[in-house]
Amino acid sequence: MGIQKDGLLGFVYGKVGPSIGRRYRGINMLTGPYEYNGRPFTNKQMIQQYKLGLLNGFLSYFSTETKRGFRTSSKSKTSANVAFSYNHPNAFIVNFDEDGTTITDFATQIDLNYPKLVLSRGDIFEANCPAITLVKDVTYKCSWLPSPQSDFNRATDMATLLVWDDNEGKSIHFKSQATRGSLGFNFTLPDETKNHELHFYLLFSNESGKLVGDTTYLSIY
Repeated sequence: MGIQKDGLLGFVYGKVGPSIGRRYRGINMLTGPYEYNGRPFTNKQMIQQYKLGLLNGFLSYFSTETKRGFRTSSKSKTSANVAFSYNHPNAFIVNFDEDGTTITDFATQIDLNYPKLVLSRGDIFEANCPAITLVKDVTYKCSWLPSPQSDFNRATDMATLLVWDDNEGKSIHFKSQATRGSLGFNFTLPDETKNHELHFYLLFSNESGKLVGDTTYLSIY
């Protein structure tokens, strides 16, 4: 049964004949019922599904950063949607011809292009010549050079470092670890990360945390 909540010309909620009325992310929609056609996915469709899951899975570990760094006023899109759309064109390293090759082992043929991924965007300036250096065992130093101050580049801006352990498939967050004026900080990772493939993303926010900047990708120097 369909329900009209706003009079004769209002939107219908529920099922009316073959149509279904519903509200999705602020938008009134009228859709038909889903019908499974029984056809298996093509290899190209499976490749796209794998890519979608790979990128969405990675970004989900950094939802706090993407929520702040990809804010949107659109009712039909979330910050996660915006972050996915922004990253998708440059997100993958593909080791085969997608149009002419049939593959089954996606994990060995498709990987994320970590240096190209962006976890936050904003007006706060990035660090000046940042670097990650190994101190000892699993202790590292994240450092950067001084730079002239401005409205979006203050000594009181706070540095956050995001680490992705590709071997374990998990993230490690070091939030608001140091001010921009301190020019760096040391941090220690879990022992099991030694000799793992690690990827680092540095970003700054202003002192209140309301404004953020772009992430900068870093690797161990």
